[in-house]
Amino acid sequence: MKFIISLFLMLFAIYAKDNFKVELSKNNAYLNEPIEAKFILEYPTKDKIRYIKFENLNSKGFITKFIKKINTKDKNISKITYYYLFFPQKIIKTFKSQEIKIARFDPKSSLIFWKTLNTKEQNLTIHPLPSNVVITGNLELNSTFKKESNGIYNLTLLLKGLTNFSDIEPFKLDVKGKVTIYSNKPKIEYKIINDKIIGSFTQKFTILSNDDFFIDKINFSYFNTSSQMLEYLTSKSYNVKVSNFSLQNIYYLIFGFILGAFVVMLLFKLRFIKNSIPIEKKIKYAPTKKMLYKTLLPLIDKYQIDDIIKELEESIYNNKEFKISKKDILKRLKLKKS
Repeated sequence: MKFIISLFLMLFAIYAKDNFKVELSKNNAYLNEPIEAKFILEYPTKDKIRYIKFENLNSKGFITKFIKKINTKDKNISKITYYYLFFPQKIIKTFKSQEIKIARFDPKSSLIFWKTLNTKEQNLTIHPLPSNVVITGNLELNSTFKKESNGIYNLTLLLKGLTNFSDIEPFKLDVKGKVTIYSNKPKIEYKIINDKIIGSFTQKFTILSNDDFFIDKINFSYFNTSSQMLEYLTSKSYNVKVSNFSLQNIYYLIFGFILGAFVVMLLFKLRFIKNSIPIEKKIKYAPTKKMLYKTLLPLIDKYQIDDIIKELEESIYNNKEFKISKKDILKRLKLKKS
């Protein structure tokens, strides 16, 4: 009997400081309106918990979504916070007590001891929605449009806030023009920011077109639980002009014009320089027999040098020896003093 009493006292001392509670973001909500729930388990840091079972929520009448588990501790208290979203599907008056089970290992007895902790039941007031309304919460709609390359464009739609995003059907674009559209599956994310749950619904589209096209605005309606009114959100519309003669082509045209003008000027200058060179220098510095031949050929009638031209032709085309020197040619032309 003493053993049982001492064991009871020991267990009471071990579990006395354990605490399990729930914090709801609101106790007054509409059907399908997201209610943030934080389940918080606190226990002494010095105690080592071996097992924790927090799996089967008492969630009849709700759609539930687990978001994240965060562990924090100091030298005295360790805390585990479980973040959930609850979406009421019925007119419910209470948020039922939730249960967690924890187990510790006792080194003295080599036994594992389990304990069940429960949250307190809370009152709820759930209101019906206007007819034909499913989506509730507080949302904002944004869109971004970007040209990736010639003929390829990306459009991203972003719904941000808190709602049951799983109830939202993928968006469809209303596009006027010859286009091909590829739509990605919407991406739903939930994050914890400043101890609050923030959600997003992102859908990306890829648009292919070589012609002008127009993307009409997207209209989205839902019940805003903050204003308690039906709210209409509208994205931007995009009028896209696809020019076959792009700015890049203009740059190429200007560059080509400048380059062509430079080449013409260079050729003109070279020709001018070539024509301004004295004939004696052209003859003296002709590097080959062919160059010498081209230089002398226009002078054949003026200076009667048929014999020199014929001898050059025999040398160039029949491989005969050319015996006349450039010095003799210059004397013959009287371009150089004897």
